[in-house]
Amino acid sequence: MEEVKKMISELATQIRDDMRESNKQLLNEWNTQLKEELKTIREELKQTRDQLQEQNQEIRDKYEEWPRAKEEMGKRVGEVESQLDRMEREKRRNKVVMMGLEIETGEQKQIIGKVTKFLEEKVKVLRE
Repeated sequence: MEEVKKMISELATQIRDDMRESNKQLLNEWNTQLKEELKTIREELKQTRDQLQEQNQEIRDKYEEWPRAKEEMGKRVGEVESQLDRMEREKRRNKVVMMGLEIETGEQKQIIGKVTKFLEEKVKVLRE
């Protein structure tokens, strides 16, 4: 009976030792898997952080560029408005010049009409 108890005790010790060893191996495997997953997660987080920083920089660049672009567009609009004003003044000047030419042309037509009438009368007189 003593021998059986001793054998059972040894068997129980052996089972305990085997279980401990098996548990250690399982824990090591899990630990290794968790470390690999953690490494993968860290790499993904680093990539995501880099992408977000890049997007953030692009947004900052655009935000900083906007006032300059707005100012430049304002200058361009001012230049175009100025050019339109000059064109409008020139159009008015040309209109005045054209009106003056029309008046001159009208006067010349009247003069030509009077000269033609005078010459026609002279031709009549000469024919008679």
